[in-house]
Amino acid sequence: MTPEAARFLAKAADLEKRARKMLEVGLFEDAGREAYLVAFHAAQALIFERTGKLSKSHKGVHTEYLRLTRVESRFDANLRNVLSTSYNLKSIGL
Repeated sequence: MTPEAARFLAKAADLEKRARKMLEVGLFEDAGREAYLVAFHAAQALIFERTGKLSKSHKGVHTEYLRLTRVESRFDANLRNVLSTSYNLKSIGL
């Protein structure tokens, strides 16, 4: 794994811990926003690992993630849709 991808995954792990703490204390909207960022950073890790490029915009990350996971059987429909699903959580605050 590249150091850049590892940094994205480390950031995702930190955000996940924060989201879980938010859920524990009933901060559901905040946890929803963090959940999206977890998925976003994990997707950035995959993109960088596979392409060596950074996608900086949200739309760019969504598009490239879908492109990269389209042909892989390891990514079922739920996993392929994790960015859009978690974005909806962020937008509506659960």
